[in-house]
Amino acid sequence: LKPQYVPPIDPALRIDGEFEQIATHAVMPRRLAEWTSGVLRPRPTGLRPAGQQAAGGLLDAAGPALRSVVHAIEIPDEWIGWWPFARMAVRGRRFDVVLATVPPYSTAVIARDLARRMRAPLVVDYRDPWTEVVAATGIRSDSRVALYRRIENDVLADADLVFGVTPSICANVRQYVRCPVELLTNGYVPREGPVPARPPGAPNVLTYAGS
Repeated sequence: LKPQYVPPIDPALRIDGEFEQIATHAVMPRRLAEWTSGVLRPRPTGLRPAGQQAAGGLLDAAGPALRSVVHAIEIPDEWIGWWPFARMAVRGRRFDVVLATVPPYSTAVIARDLARRMRAPLVVDYRDPWTEVVAATGIRSDSRVALYRRIENDVLADADLVFGVTPSICANVRQYVRCPVELLTNGYVPREGPVPARPPGAPNVLTYAGS
């Protein structure tokens, strides 16, 4: 997505000649609801990764009916309005693999559609659980959670490979797939030389690579 929809995590990042980055617009019902309700204020300047935006935010100031409509549209999340733009951006092109990193969860739904159209393998990379997170963060309706479970299962049914960032995520996903599920943790690679041996009794070295 273009920066006005998702501010970049690293604004200084530049894509070199080996890669092509295609950024598109999106339809954002939440933004439209904020304008309609007259509660739109300047967005904070702090950068957040895609999918890390607060669940409520400015939308909380809108009326209950408007919030209900927006939440009904935002399935599986507020980024689903990227779908038609992503499809148009790669129309007529072929790719060897379609990879989706979740969250946000709409990326997996969109990737599944593109992989089917291109007859390319679909790979889903889990940074966090999907339905389990949704169920634990404010969705009280059993039918709503069941809907998310069906959407996730539909994506996984077409997946050719799944990565998980933790052993527990991998174990959970294996319940729902027939394809391989591989552990691919966040990692740390020293910039200069090997990691020196740790003397006995020295404190452990901790690397945190989360969000």
